[in-house]
Parts: sequence; structure tokens; C-alpha cells
Amino acid sequence: MACLAVSWAHAAEPIELDPEPAGPWKVNCPPAPLYPLAALKDRAEGTTAVRLTFGANGVVSNAAVARRSGETPSHAKLDAAAVKALKRCRLEGTIEGKPPEFMRTVVWEVDVPTPRRPATAASEAGATKP
Repeated sequence: MACLAVSWAHAAEPIELDPEPAGPWKVNCPPAPLYPLAALKDRAEGTTAVRLTFGANGVVSNAAVARRSGETPSHAKLDAAAVKALKRCRLEGTIEGKPPEFMRTVVWEVDVPTPRRPATAASEAGATKP
């Protein structure tokens, strides 16, 4: 699957829906997932909620879409990209030497990426056309 590196709208970090469980631990998630190029032609965008289950080793043992970003095949690609990225989340901290087992819902919001034009030497210098 071809992907394009972009920032997802409204969040450089995922939005956590569930409250942080009481204790000396933190859920660390990766940067925004890659925007699938296959979804770009349809200009798919939306919000995906992913339910994560953390095992006692602090690693995601299960990740499933709790709310889809939309109904089209392109939206399914966005959802799959979010799940793939969020499987890399890690739980840090322990209770009696072990991370707790718990579930967390995380949301990614995505807008269609806009390509950036490279700056030219003339535009960087403030030159204008006659």
C-alpha cells in the first residue's frame, strides 16, 4: 500500500476518549499515521476511533475500529492506517513491577492533505514580477 506522510488534522497526537486510569503509567502513541495515497483520489477524510487493549507487557494486544471514518472503501483505508499506527502505542509505568491490563479508545481525525509548493529563490527573496 502506498502512503503519504502528512499531519492529520486537529491532532499531532491522538485524542484519548477514555480517562487515564489511576496509577503511575502513561499511554504513549506514535506520531500521526501515513495518509494512504489510494484514499487521496477520493479525498477521503474523517475521524476514526480505535479501541486498544493493552496486555500485561505494555504492548497493544488487540486494536479494533470502534467508529469508522466513513462508509467508502477509501475510508476503510484511512481506518486501517489508524489501526496500524496505533498498534505501536505502548503503556509505560507499572504496578508492582508490571503494567496493568486495560482498554483505551483513541481517536484520529484526518483531512485531505494539501501539497506544499517548493519555494523558489525569487519568492524567498521577496522578488516580484514586473
